Amino acid sequence: MRGGDLDSLVKKAEQLSRINRIVNNELPKQARDHCSVGAFNNGELSLVVENGGWSTAIRYQQKNLIRKLQGYPEFHSLVKIQIKTRPAAELLFSELRANEKQTKEKEDERAKAKKLAGQFRQIRDPELRKAMQQLSQAIQSEK
Repeated sequence: MRGGDLDSLVKKAEQLSRINRIVNNELPKQARDHCSVGAFNNGELSLVVENGGWSTAIRYQQKNLIRKLQGYPEFHSLVKIQIKTRPAAELLFSELRANEKQTKEKEDERAKAKKLAGQFRQIRDPELRKAMQQLSQAIQSEK
């Protein structure tokens, strides 16, 4: 990467950081931890919000927020706020872990069911074997 490209990236990062601080100061205190600036281009501010509840809250405050932000030189061209809902990474990872856990539990249950089915085949009494298989199927269908 050439020096000019790096300087340009650093300048953009600093600008985004400054814009994010300004927006953060103007957001309601409760929303600050749930919202961040995605971009500011051509008079449109993109806010990234972690869930639908906060998206709705910010939408209700949108006109007021635009008016406040237009008082800053950085936002003199602001005409629109676009709100994008994107869950926080921690939430995504916790949901992923929960899904993985559920998948593993289901796989464990299937393995147990196969093992039981193998054990039931060893029962010599056909009526008892059939009853045990039906009981096992009934238990599996409840899960």
